[in-house]
Amino acid sequence: MAPIILVILILAIFPRNHREAIHDTYTNYFPPKSSHSTAAAASGTAVTDFAHHFKTPDDFKPHFFQVAKLSPLDVQDAKRTCYWTDEDYRKQQFQWGPDQDWFANQSTLAETEARRQEWHEFVANDLVPWESVKSKHKGRGIVTLAGHGDTIPRVAILMRQLVRLGSKLPVEIHFWEDEMNEESKAFLNAIYPRIRYNDLSASDNFWKTHGPTERNYGHYHFKTAAVVDTLFSEFLLLDSDNIPLTLPEDLFEAPTYKEYGTVFWPDIARTRHQNPIWAITRTFCNPAEYEQESGQMLVNKAKFFYHLQLAAWFNEQDYYKHLLLGDKDMFRFAWHALKTPYGKPSKWLTSGGTSHDGNYCGHTFIQAHPDNGEMAFLHRGYFKGMKAPALKWFRERGGVFQKFKQSKYPEDFAFPQESVWGGTGIEGVEGGWHCMGLEGVDEQPMDDLIPGINELFEELGGYWMVDEEEKEKQGK
Repeated sequence: MAPIILVILILAIFPRNHREAIHDTYTNYFPPKSSHSTAAAASGTAVTDFAHHFKTPDDFKPHFFQVAKLSPLDVQDAKRTCYWTDEDYRKQQFQWGPDQDWFANQSTLAETEARRQEWHEFVANDLVPWESVKSKHKGRGIVTLAGHGDTIPRVAILMRQLVRLGSKLPVEIHFWEDEMNEESKAFLNAIYPRIRYNDLSASDNFWKTHGPTERNYGHYHFKTAAVVDTLFSEFLLLDSDNIPLTLPEDLFEAPTYKEYGTVFWPDIARTRHQNPIWAITRTFCNPAEYEQESGQMLVNKAKFFYHLQLAAWFNEQDYYKHLLLGDKDMFRFAWHALKTPYGKPSKWLTSGGTSHDGNYCGHTFIQAHPDNGEMAFLHRGYFKGMKAPALKWFRERGGVFQKFKQSKYPEDFAFPQESVWGGTGIEGVEGGWHCMGLEGVDEQPMDDLIPGINELFEELGGYWMVDEEEKEKQGK
């Protein structure tokens, strides 16, 4: 009892901005709450803390029945476990906010319960049965999406890296209608021949979705559709702008994945405590939790087929576009809704990017291996905005991967690491791009973290945009 009392006294006496000094003696000072255990106790229901140990999708059905019986949770109660201050909101990144109606006007219990009932009805009545599609699935593989915009050359970089790593995993590339033509397929097949292509508009897909222009939602909903439609029993989802640094086959053997059947990697932003999604999924706000960064994701589909369908369902509802950004957190909150723990890496993300004229610009999320903490992925989330002139400028000065920044306490997901989001550019060079960064920590040479990263990026054809522009000029 004494250690608990001591911790309570520390939290009461020291303001949050003074607690960093005692971090070494008290880490994770915002402990995550077990929302389903608390709810189960209050409701008298049998909701297990170990749902991730169920073996098949149908093993979850009695669990889903118990989840549906959980007592209501209103926004006021859901948010009380996250005691962020105005200073926290100023220094850290939080998704959505003052421009949303739910921020100014707290959602009522009637509103959140009506939404909760909607997804419960979907789970109870409209799931595609696993037994009806089970025989079509087999093995492990990599799922990605491509076809629109610059995704083809980006996927080519990914395919070259798979070859370089020695991966033998098959790959599925999902696209919409004529976004992927035969020329693009031949180009990619010449790099990595083990590719299956799936048109998400085809009638034989398990999940029926809509085109990119039908609801002014772009391609955000395609990722959730792709993972429902994949024919792999287990998959590693990779965005087209992701470069794995470790052999993908090995990730399926990681202890965290073996335990949970999932690994969800963290983003730089958190979910506001006022967001009604906490109450809708009957989940207490967790101050040690970041939003999900789904540029990479490991899932055992042969276990979580129904969870993936709920994520896809969330992503098809216009309402959730104002609560969660795109595809990524549809997964996290589908698992929360169904009271199923998910795996996460041992370290928070590292910011990687450029530094010029005293300005650090993080353009890449560097994600860690689920267990050993080594850098496993380069997800170039903000890199996409950088145009050829800027790429050429950095290429001529050693490369686009110059510096990195890492939290002082990367293993403590509750630590209020100050972060920023903005934009930058180079004087006299056309175009600007978005950046993310961490404040209060020093930038360090990228080669200290990932030796030879700029040579690797060059080898993989990372400057294709510059090369194409040069070819056009020579042609003229």
